[in-house]
Amino acid sequence: MAFLGICLADAIRIQLIQLIATDPGIGVNEMAERLEKSQPNISQHLAMLRRHGMVTSDRRGTSVTYRIAEPRILWWLEGLMRAWLSEPKAAEWGDSPYPLGGEQPAFTKGTVTA
Repeated sequence: MAFLGICLADAIRIQLIQLIATDPGIGVNEMAERLEKSQPNISQHLAMLRRHGMVTSDRRGTSVTYRIAEPRILWWLEGLMRAWLSEPKAAEWGDSPYPLGGEQPAFTKGTVTA
């Protein structure tokens, strides 16, 4: 589980997970364009995500596309984002000292199902 923290410790890698989750099969060049980063920079971040089993790649000729390797990663990231984005007040906690609260983050809305 430590690899999740390491892989997601960079905003670019979180944005890459977001792009791949919402647009499976997206290519490196399109990711670089959308994030306004260089292709080599994006490739380095993708290599780390691939090395730790978070994304997989498919090569067709000179084109390489990416998809989420393990859907549980999205659940973990969503829980983290919900906890981070919510600001529960002590009176709202009820019996739980660790409520999530808040809306589902837009980057996984509709991409994660039970």
